Amino acid sequence: MALWRLQQDQRFDVVGLLTTLTSGYDRISMQGVRRVLLEAQAEVLGLKVYPVWIPPRCSNEAYETEMSHAVETLQGEGVGAVAFGDVFLEDVRAYRERRLAPTGLQPLFPMWGEDTSALSRWFIANGFRATL
Repeated sequence: MALWRLQQDQRFDVVGLLTTLTSGYDRISMQGVRRVLLEAQAEVLGLKVYPVWIPPRCSNEAYETEMSHAVETLQGEGVGAVAFGDVFLEDVRAYRERRLAPTGLQPLFPMWGEDTSALSRWFIANGFRATL
């Protein structure tokens, strides 16, 4: 939903998907989605994938090191902002903002603070489907 919202906003030109993948599992770290599905989705959307490979049971230090490399890549390609699909959890948002502050990349939170019931209804009303 965050991606779709940004794509509808003329102020933004979405260029890619940044996500962590777990080495050895070949899946997105938080959701467990297979890399091949991520790549297929990105291809259909015409977006580049910016993978951040982390080890299983990744320490925060290792995560931050790998994410810093990804941020350097984004900066080198002229990217000006990174968007997150977070809706709540202020400590997570603060962490993301703190980590991006020295990089010059603007953190975006297009769904921040919205009621999750309303988001679910909007999702369905706008023709999106979820498969669980």
